[in-house]
Amino acid sequence: MNLKLKTLLLICLVVFCGSQINDIHAAAEPFGQITKLKGEPRVIRRLKPLDVKEGDPLFIGDRVRTKVTDQIEIRTTFDDVITVAPRTSMVLENKSKDGKKKEIFLELLGGTIKNKV
Repeated sequence: MNLKLKTLLLICLVVFCGSQINDIHAAAEPFGQITKLKGEPRVIRRLKPLDVKEGDPLFIGDRVRTKVTDQIEIRTTFDDVITVAPRTSMVLENKSKDGKKKEIFLELLGGTIKNKV
């Protein structure tokens, strides 16, 4: 295989993989929805910080960060309510034990959360 063909195939592979990464949340089911905000909490999705508002969806892989005066309330798709306190950082994770049952976990990187079931 000549060098030009190898280069062209590599470029096509990079473009294809990049488009798949960008569409990950477009096809994903939301983890939940933001129901209350206080201050200006941030959500980081695919390494991009987002300004959020009430009603915005959250997805698996999103990182939620609150500063000193921030607070955010999330209603999950299971109707649980999670309150993220000030000075908190967490990641919404999805892990499955047996491949059939979908289990959702939060990775608390620091701070406090409250869960109302």
